[in-house]
Amino acid sequence: MLYFYLRNILNFFSMITLIQKYRLEVAAGICGAAVMVFELLGSRVMSPYVGTSTYAWTSLIGVVLASLSLGYFLGGRLADRKPHIEFLAGIILGSAVTVSIMLLLKDSVSAIAATLPVMLEIKTLVLAVILFAPSSVLFGMVTPYAVRLRMESVAHAGQTAGNLYALSTIGSITGTFFAGFYLIPYWGTTFGLLALALVLVCATALLLGKAIFRAHFLLPTILVLILLSLNLFFAPTAYAFMVDTDTEYSRVLIFETQDPYTSKPIRGLMMDPYGTQAAIFTDGTDDLVFEYAKFYRLVDYFFPQPNHALLIGGSVYTYPHDFLKQFPAATMDVVEIDSGVTDLAREYFGLTDNSRLTIFHEDGRMFLNREEGKYDAIFIDAFNSGSSVPFQLTTREAIQHVHNMLNPKGIVMVNIISAITGEQGMFLRAQYTTYSEFFPHVYVFQVDSEKKSDETQNLILVALTGDFVPTFISSDFETQRRLQLLWRLPIEKDLPVLTDDFAPVEYYRRKAL
Repeated sequence: MLYFYLRNILNFFSMITLIQKYRLEVAAGICGAAVMVFELLGSRVMSPYVGTSTYAWTSLIGVVLASLSLGYFLGGRLADRKPHIEFLAGIILGSAVTVSIMLLLKDSVSAIAATLPVMLEIKTLVLAVILFAPSSVLFGMVTPYAVRLRMESVAHAGQTAGNLYALSTIGSITGTFFAGFYLIPYWGTTFGLLALALVLVCATALLLGKAIFRAHFLLPTILVLILLSLNLFFAPTAYAFMVDTDTEYSRVLIFETQDPYTSKPIRGLMMDPYGTQAAIFTDGTDDLVFEYAKFYRLVDYFFPQPNHALLIGGSVYTYPHDFLKQFPAATMDVVEIDSGVTDLAREYFGLTDNSRLTIFHEDGRMFLNREEGKYDAIFIDAFNSGSSVPFQLTTREAIQHVHNMLNPKGIVMVNIISAITGEQGMFLRAQYTTYSEFFPHVYVFQVDSEKKSDETQNLILVALTGDFVPTFISSDFETQRRLQLLWRLPIEKDLPVLTDDFAPVEYYRRKAL
């Protein structure tokens, strides 16, 4: 037994000695991982304020790459002038400080950037520079500095540089998978950034050993710990949320407020600054909060008493509940890509198990590609965020699948946020043209009759497979009120059909917003 303990103690000290021997390599790997963890967490920091569109990702990736390039340049020059490990440790500790400050200020800065009177591309670029450039520059300085310190002879310069950059890249790969598969879904944004800052402090301690207790290193370390403590207990946020959490696909915010139309209390869910994506009444009112969702009730006018329906984009499942209440004998399949949102729907929005409701957690396009079932009605209400639509659900190839999955005289209803005319209506007109390739009758309803045709608004696109030509007259008051909101003027087909190869949906959506 004594031999067993002695052997474990010796193994532990051997491992510590080995880490100390290769501390530069370990530091390079840690900082390589930090870059990708920081970048992936950055997308969650930005999403509630500027969305998750291609523009947001472009600004984030571009700023991080530009900052890394600047860091490589500065790190190489500084290493030649001051080739001391204490300076490298100071750089890593500095990155821990900047990450901690960013974590403390992220929501306040993001809220201010989101209100800038400029187009979305500029908002995302400004936000990325302010929040992510300082730390990324410092991350970029680490590897060239480590190469200079490890350099023993010019004869092995290439091998030394190659080894350290390879380790940094391996760290980046590891950080990517760790952040995407584990850190973000299970820890969330705030705790992920907290952990990142603490790991950077540990990397500093590894390089310095006992020297970390010197005043010029100890004081910044204490500053990091103070900032992280403030984040845990007093971090200011732009809004007061009852839930701020991360799922596999989104940063989700849940809050309680008052419905501006009915003045009733509601609980809402949002994933970006462009509006509330889902809501329920909290006073016991068993009705849909949003008017656009009530337009789905027109399905009974176009296809009386549907038996089997499909909804792509479940969110918190308010419409499935309404559909099953409206049609007591019907069943509905719901495709919701984010199982985390489904869990939140169960916990905060009253979703319960129902034998007539079947939930599929997968991408809507993947479901369309493989499913061979037939439906009387298909509803599409899928958004990556308020500013971003999954382009793969808008194309000719996807709509052909939708058409093939409908029974004769079947109907598809699509929630679209767009204008009808002008530049802001490009997305609606592209969708109208694409649906018209497969459906003989395509109609558009304005949810808000007070909106002008060139103003962005909720629109409901209705496409019918059969020869039925509706009169748009009903004896039911609510049905007739909504039927009267049919857009009766011609819709221009001035844009090309959307395809998997060419679908500039982000560009059209930017025009709409």
